[in-house]
Amino acid sequence: MSKKLKDSLDSLLDSIVDTKEYKSYKNAEKEWDKSKDSQKLLSEFVKARNTLGIYQQGGFSEIKEQEKKVEELHKKVKGDENIKKWIDEQNNFQNFIWEQAEYLSKKLKFPFSKRPSCGSGGCC
Repeated sequence: MSKKLKDSLDSLLDSIVDTKEYKSYKNAEKEWDKSKDSQKLLSEFVKARNTLGIYQQGGFSEIKEQEKKVEELHKKVKGDENIKKWIDEQNNFQNFIWEQAEYLSKKLKFPFSKRPSCGSGGCC
């Protein structure tokens, strides 16, 4: 990589780090790191959801009880402000990055990157 290109990329990175989208994401990440109760809740939800999948695949009799547990934990997760903010800011920053990638694709006249068809960032 040429020095000129590296310098330009470093400048681009500095510009991205200075955006409100990046700063909001990093602030949300910092709050997430401090919110042990929210982390525990999300972990419990993921574990319960994975267990439900195993029960469904294996035809276990505990499916209904596990579905209820997943539903209750899902409601708690959706109501947890730390989780909501952390996920929202991740999605906002990811969308911001997709916008930059789309701009590069347009300028290069090359499909550098495509936004996922689900649209909102994150995994489809």
